[in-house]
Amino acid sequence: MQKESMQIPGMVGSSVAFASVEIVSCGLGKGKHGWNVSLANYESIYVLVNIEAIIYCLIMFTAKYAVLQLIKSIFYDHRRKKVVVRVIWGLIWANLLLYSLVILLIIFGCKPIKKQWSPATPGHCINQADLYIPSGALNILSDLTILAVPLAAISKLQAPIKTKIAAGSLFSIGVFACMASIARLSYSLKLDLYDATWLLLPVNQWA
Repeated sequence: MQKESMQIPGMVGSSVAFASVEIVSCGLGKGKHGWNVSLANYESIYVLVNIEAIIYCLIMFTAKYAVLQLIKSIFYDHRRKKVVVRVIWGLIWANLLLYSLVILLIIFGCKPIKKQWSPATPGHCINQADLYIPSGALNILSDLTILAVPLAAISKLQAPIKTKIAAGSLFSIGVFACMASIARLSYSLKLDLYDATWLLLPVNQWA
C-alpha cells in the first residue's frame, strides 16, 4: 500500500491545479458560444485548455498506476512470476507511453506552437480527430482492461457467489470511468465542427 499512498499528494495537487485552471478558463468564456467570446479571451482559453490537457494526462496516468499497483498488491503480490503480474506491468508501461505521446502531441501539435491558441498565425496543426480518436479509444481500452484484471481474480476466489459479487462491486466505479471516457471522446470529436468554446466545457466535465 505504500507505493499507492505515495501517489496521493501528486494526484491531489494535480487535481487542484486542474480545477484552478478550469475556473480561470470558464471566467474567460469557456462554456460560452464562440460569438460571445472576445478574440483575446479565445486565445487565452486555448492556452489554458492545453495546460488542462497536460494536467489531465498526468492525473490519469498517476491514477491508473496507483490502481494497478493496488490490484497487484491485493491479488498477485505473492505470485511475482504470474503472467497477470507481467500484464499489469505491461499496462503500466503502455499507459506511460500513451500519455507521454499525447502530451508531446498537445505541445508540438502545431507548427509554430503559437498556432494552437492563435488560429490566424501562419502554419499548420494536426487534425484534432487524429489525436482524440486514437487516444480516446486507447484510453477506453485501458480502462476496460484495468477493470477486467481484478474481476478475473475475484472470479477465481474460492468463496460464495455473494461474496464474489460484493467484492466485484467495489470495482464497479471502473464502469463509470469507462462511460466518462466514452462521453468525453464523443464531445471531443465535435470540437473541429463548430463552436469549440461551447463544447470545451462538457469535454472537461467528463474528464
